[in-house]
Amino acid sequence: MQKRSDQNPLATPDSTLRYGEDSLQTLDYYKGATDGARPLVIFIHGGGWAIGDKRSGTGAKAAFFTGHGYRYASINYRLVPKVDVATQAADVAAAIARLRADASALGIDPGRIALIGHSAGAHLAALVATDTRYLEKPGCPWAASARSRCSMAPRTTCPGKSRPRGSRQRAVCQGVRGR
Repeated sequence: MQKRSDQNPLATPDSTLRYGEDSLQTLDYYKGATDGARPLVIFIHGGGWAIGDKRSGTGAKAAFFTGHGYRYASINYRLVPKVDVATQAADVAAAIARLRADASALGIDPGRIALIGHSAGAHLAALVATDTRYLEKPGCPWAASARSRCSMAPRTTCPGKSRPRGSRQRAVCQGVRGR
């Protein structure tokens, strides 16, 4: 019998990038083996806004998404009580802006970005996805990200793993893939 780690290998980040001056304002970027500009999935960790790390909750997600032709990033953000939730959402937006600014060098299609998150991370993804002010502040205009934000939904499995349930989940995967 195979160990779980053999069945779902954990990927190693290709790079760790900074998007701010605080030591927590970093992200792990996983390019995968495909060439050209590819869709990007950004994971935002949970932890009640007060604990957690970009590698907690990532598990086999990076290997799964990069193995299916996506780019993948997992971000850290500053934590409560040092900052409030609005500042955490601003951190998420700043990380997105950093990835979009370096999209060409990183092999990312800047028009096909999806946010996913767990618990507090899903909340932060929803804030950034629904309030234009967060992305406008770091210079990522609403129009540039509208399609990406509309492609967000909770607990979605994209084709290749198991079939998404319901039309909303299918729409998420199709929106990011550009179909």
